[in-house]
Amino acid sequence: MARGNNDDNTNFFRLSSNMGITDYPMSVSVWHYPLATANIEIVFTFAESTATFNHLFLIKGSSDTLIAEVNSEGAGQDEEAITSNAFNIDAWNHSAGIFASSTDRAAYLNGDIGNGGFNTVDHAMPSTNVDRTSWGKRDDSNGGRPIDGRIAEAALWNVALSTNEVIALAAGVPPSRIRPGDLLGYWPLFGVGADEPDYSGNGRTQIEQGTMTLGNHSPTQAPFGGFTSSLFGAVAPQVFTNLRGRQIHGGAPHGA
Repeated sequence: MARGNNDDNTNFFRLSSNMGITDYPMSVSVWHYPLATANIEIVFTFAESTATFNHLFLIKGSSDTLIAEVNSEGAGQDEEAITSNAFNIDAWNHSAGIFASSTDRAAYLNGDIGNGGFNTVDHAMPSTNVDRTSWGKRDDSNGGRPIDGRIAEAALWNVALSTNEVIALAAGVPPSRIRPGDLLGYWPLFGVGADEPDYSGNGRTQIEQGTMTLGNHSPTQAPFGGFTSSLFGAVAPQVFTNLRGRQIHGGAPHGA
């Protein structure tokens, strides 16, 4: 299963931590199933809870493009990498934001590198006061811009992924198979419970705020191998518990 919301600002996932990230690089990957065109949705937040301008965002913009944004310098200082291609509405899309350095950020939608967005204006990483890593809305002092649709397969790395790795993720390779030693957090959002466990092995559970709905999963291979998670929508919840406990044999172990 994937997790969803209907444009309600109270429903999202939050980890109250910066996961030790205090500087570049950072890479972000998530699948997103938007239901409305021209609706601004902030899918990913890395931000300071008491500030308005100390953040990294992944955004579905008003033109349905993907935006990778940083702002640690104040009003009107957003630096954005914006794709040339647009989201498919009422369909699964893969989003990647690569924040490689203070002068190198990129956004890629559906593995289309040629239509990627790029920004090279010098801009510092958000400060060490960052205390929220959240999925499904803007989660700082300003709040708002929740998703209207579903998300799945959310992940963060403390390296700059290559374009080939972005293409692999967009083709359905799970984050657990992309540089697992640099994977800070991986949340498939299977719906095994209200809160979503971290499959990276780092124990960083995303805590449900409000009530996120359940829906069919993205077209992604299972992190364990052997099955595809696109089939998980038809599997009973207790089977996920078995998978998490590695009680089903025949697939590669998590992280392999």
